[in-house]
Amino acid sequence: MDYQHTRDEVVRALRIVAPDIDGIDVADDKPLREQLKLDDQNWQNFSASLRNNLHADIPDAEFARLGTLREIVTYVSSRRGPSPQGTVP
Repeated sequence: MDYQHTRDEVVRALRIVAPDIDGIDVADDKPLREQLKLDDQNWQNFSASLRNNLHADIPDAEFARLGTLREIVTYVSSRRGPSPQGTVP
């Protein structure tokens, strides 16, 4: 799966937990929490959204060190689990 497709899916997962970012152009190389003003609860919910919607299980310690959209997309791309039978990732 290419970077842009995975990026689009990660942003979609982010918008599930922070719908107020709709219409905001999310920069790839700026810290997400700072540019979108995400609190701890939003950040935890984003991690859960990635796990549930993209089948990307990111351990808490790893997720804490992934700060930018590019870092998250790269991590998800390299460790993404298989999608459930009958769905398309």
